[in-house]
Amino acid sequence: MSDYPEVDKIVNCIKKLNLRFEIDHKFQGEESWHHRLFLIHQKQKYPFIIDDEFDDIKQFKSPVLMQLILMEIEDYEDAEDYLVWCKDKGLKVNSIINSNWYFELRENVPLVKAFIGDLEPIMQFDFHINMGASQALREIE
Repeated sequence: MSDYPEVDKIVNCIKKLNLRFEIDHKFQGEESWHHRLFLIHQKQKYPFIIDDEFDDIKQFKSPVLMQLILMEIEDYEDAEDYLVWCKDKGLKVNSIINSNWYFELRENVPLVKAFIGDLEPIMQFDFHINMGASQALREIE
């Protein structure tokens, strides 16, 4: 248990559902910090392209990987449509990679939400400045 209930929720979800993660090392995103990550639940793989400016993926810590996926889900759900999503994320609208990214989210978010329920990410601002719950999440072994 940590001092942060939001961290415990992420950790408990991973354990309860026996979630696993896999990195697609062959994926080439438009930016060096875009990576493809698979969330694996009951032998089903759900692909997510993640925006990982701080190279958290290299540590391969399940709670952090789940946080990265949850942030992508939140960004997708907060945007009205593809154009707004691109603008919010600073992405090129006319990119095949970005449109595929968005359409993968459109397909996978409802499927993943069906088994993770209302699990939410740690506040993205905190995650980006590595404060509080985010720091605790990154320190989990």
